[in-house]
Amino acid sequence: SKGQSVNVRVNKKTLYKDQRNPKDANIPEVGDHVVVKAIKDGKVLLATEVHFSAAKRVPAPIPPTPVN
Repeated sequence: SKGQSVNVRVNKKTLYKDQRNPKDANIPEVGDHVVVKAIKDGKVLLATEVHFSAAKRVPAPIPPTPVN
């Protein structure tokens, strides 16, 4: 669901795919963008794949240089 919180369970078969580094076996961090492929297992959603990447970081503004 776009823009909604959804509870999804994971298990040992859940695959994690880091879009920043596909060969690494990381897990998502707080703030990462996440797309989950899941199947319905009874009344719960079970993640089969979790694709994630870092949220776009906005650079800090550069303070103005004082003029003498």
